[in-house]
Amino acid sequence: MHEFNPEKTSEPLLSRVRYIDREWKERKESPRIGSRESRYAATSFQDVRVFDVRRRVAEGTANLDISGFTLDHNVTTVTNFRDNDDVGNVYHDEMKRLICRVTGADAAYVYNHLVRTETPTSFNDGYARFVHCDYNIKILDGFAADLLGKHGVKPREN
Repeated sequence: MHEFNPEKTSEPLLSRVRYIDREWKERKESPRIGSRESRYAATSFQDVRVFDVRRRVAEGTANLDISGFTLDHNVTTVTNFRDNDDVGNVYHDEMKRLICRVTGADAAYVYNHLVRTETPTSFNDGYARFVHCDYNIKILDGFAADLLGKHGVKPREN
């Protein structure tokens, strides 16, 4: 691992990343990617510039309010991220504490998790190998309502 030096300006790296093909952007349905063959048929590589954002975070020009993300040093006690029990019993609590600390939230809740692996037992257990988002805002709103309701929390009005 390279040590980060915030005084040094880093040039972006050019990387090839697989995305869902542009044709799907205009369609109402999403591609059904259930195999290597369907993944290759619905995705293609695109060149993207990847930036090291640590300097911007250190300068305060990248944070949750400005850019929608942040970086925070966190040390986990989980030793095996392929162990569902260890992730569920230890990492969930660590992440809830981290989220509350970074965002100022009073509470955080875990909806679920999925341990992915290089040797999957099913398609969903494997790494995606392309950039995507599993859920749209409508689905996320439903998850949030279910999860908050389960914990007896009524969302605040904005």
